[in-house]
Amino acid sequence: MKSSEMDCSARGTETTRVCGLGSSLKRSLLSAASSTLVGMLLAVGSTATLAGTVHLDPSVAVAVPPDPTDNNSIWVSYSRSDQAVQAAYTVTIANPTTSNLNNAWFKISTLPDTTALPGVFVLPPNGVQTVPYGSCTADPSLASGSPVTSLVCNLSGIVDGTPSVFTLIVQTPQYSTNDPTTTQLVLTWTLQAGQGNAQTNPSQVVNHQTAPADLRKTTSAKARSLVNGNSPFNVLDNLGLTQITPPFAVTAGLEQKEDPSSCGAQYKKCLQSAVTIVNLSGQTVNFSPATLWIDLIRNKSTLKPKADITLATLYYAPTATDTPLPIGPCTQDTSGNWIIPPNTAAYAPDRCVIPATSTKTFTFVDSAGNWHLRVLAFTNGIVRW
Repeated sequence: MKSSEMDCSARGTETTRVCGLGSSLKRSLLSAASSTLVGMLLAVGSTATLAGTVHLDPSVAVAVPPDPTDNNSIWVSYSRSDQAVQAAYTVTIANPTTSNLNNAWFKISTLPDTTALPGVFVLPPNGVQTVPYGSCTADPSLASGSPVTSLVCNLSGIVDGTPSVFTLIVQTPQYSTNDPTTTQLVLTWTLQAGQGNAQTNPSQVVNHQTAPADLRKTTSAKARSLVNGNSPFNVLDNLGLTQITPPFAVTAGLEQKEDPSSCGAQYKKCLQSAVTIVNLSGQTVNFSPATLWIDLIRNKSTLKPKADITLATLYYAPTATDTPLPIGPCTQDTSGNWIIPPNTAAYAPDRCVIPATSTKTFTFVDSAGNWHLRVLAFTNGIVRW
């Protein structure tokens, strides 16, 4: 059965859907780009590119955390045709003058730029405002009808004595057969400030580049990206799908593969889903009291004929070298919401799996015979299922 035949399951809010490669997922991923970010993305730890101007003092830093599963390398994936991948940058613009500046133009482009810049989003770090900080338009110096490979963001209200800090989100290009398997993603930028417009107002600034992040070609079953809060991000193969929905913006690495070890008598094939989410200092992100949603879809072809989802067994380990522990069932609060119960010695800590119910939400068997399972967790890790 093709992965696109996997049914979708409604989320708790009924606003996002979990599915295989299909139109519903594609729409969800495209809409994810406009989701609001929160301040966690701006933790200390990245390398900044600095420059001084006669008007402003800017700093642009790569906000991609190190990958602890890959020698703490800084990398993100190429975008897939059906799913956007994003990289983040922290921009700080200080105004050392004694006057407010009404206009500043932040011009940006990415390398490689062999394809049109798919989308750049400028958002404040506090996650409160829903209107983007400033506005970005195609670089007016580009020839009419040419690919949009650079943008100019008009920033307003740079007050004296108070640095303006925001997060810049850049969508990575799709992989081309002409590209090397691993290249480097670099943000090139200039800053102009004062009166006039972006084309007639030089501020003694030349092009500057951020520190690079590796841009890697990966399989559909492995990816790393900035994931916006309350927005889905997935990997999949012909055996199933692993999708996360974090409660706030994080950079996440996902990998799904067949697990050679035994995981239960109901399965023809065992699967392993690794979720790696750390902050810019390399520390594991703890989402508590909110929860990370991990949605797993197991293809019917991996199940034995008499497999029963009510007997499904899932195991968790923080790392590949830790002994897996069974994931216990979630419980419901007085309002009927599924929650992670207090930790006990019998089950893996800080996570649970929602039991199958007759309502066929979260954990259920769809009309094609695929299993859908939802895990709630406070931290990342490896799920064997």
